Amino acid sequence: TFFINENTVVVGNPDLLPAYFDSFKLGVNFLDHFTIEAYYINYDGDIIELPRQNNTTNIIAYTPTNLDKKVDYGIDLVFDYSISNRWSLYALTSFYKMTEESDFGEGFVKQEQWSNYSILQNNLTLLEDNSLNIDVNLEWSNKNLMDFQTVENRLISSINISKTIFKNKGVISLSVEDIFNYQDFETSIAYLNQSSTRFQNLDNRFVRLGFRYKFGNTKLSTNERTTDAEERERLKDLN
Repeated sequence: TFFINENTVVVGNPDLLPAYFDSFKLGVNFLDHFTIEAYYINYDGDIIELPRQNNTTNIIAYTPTNLDKKVDYGIDLVFDYSISNRWSLYALTSFYKMTEESDFGEGFVKQEQWSNYSILQNNLTLLEDNSLNIDVNLEWSNKNLMDFQTVENRLISSINISKTIFKNKGVISLSVEDIFNYQDFETSIAYLNQSSTRFQNLDNRFVRLGFRYKFGNTKLSTNERTTDAEERERLKDLN
């Protein structure tokens, strides 16, 4: 037993059994830049770290547990396109349904939830010498079910800008994380005698300014290859 705090522990489970799953996927590429895939995954005895609260002691114990059944199926649509040699775009959206079932001794529980997960990534290179690079990333996770916990909406966002200087020896970078302040999220549990809510307020919103510089001879590897070639030629002449 590992004590996280006075009300939360992590406990092992010597009765765990192997987990098995069947996975099926069918997909097709079309119009050069699109991919669509449908998938179905059926888990038998999937192992999850399940939080269980003791209403007498007020202790929540996280312990690995075999679920009786877990089913995950959905459809993914991917768009990957290089608009030019300076600008590329990647987008993914997935609509899926998660179903979890288990018998906890005091009753059988079945939960299910339709959700959406989407990604949008932009990479842009500017200036004549391609020295300015801009990355914009958005990641959206709709309300979803995970390990008998309902996870509320979450948006992960970031922008990264970098500029090479001093003949590519130096790099100035600017990063902004959690632009919309929507990366923190809430999870809740509500079944049988289990009822709790947790809010994850993480230190994930920041602005970072950086500078990196390469000192010394940055062509050492190239010179080493040239020296090796010259040495081989010298040995040939001696022979």
